[in-house]
Amino acid sequence: MEEVLKRRIEHARIAPSDLSANAGIDKQRLTAALEGKAELSHEENTRLMRELDILGYYQNRRTGLVGVQLGLDDTDS
Repeated sequence: MEEVLKRRIEHARIAPSDLSANAGIDKQRLTAALEGKAELSHEENTRLMRELDILGYYQNRRTGLVGVQLGLDDTDS
């Protein structure tokens, strides 16, 4: 699980400390989970993944990928 989380954090280009604050998870706990020294609860994993989904959506919005993927590009307007 920590490998998936690491890849998603890298892709989101967010510092783990910022992610932990946004998701409401203790910074040391997230760091330990990323190092494989601790397990996050299902609720913590859900909050982290939701936060990463939100970040990814807004990053894609900025680059225009969401509109293209969903067929919602505003080039016709």
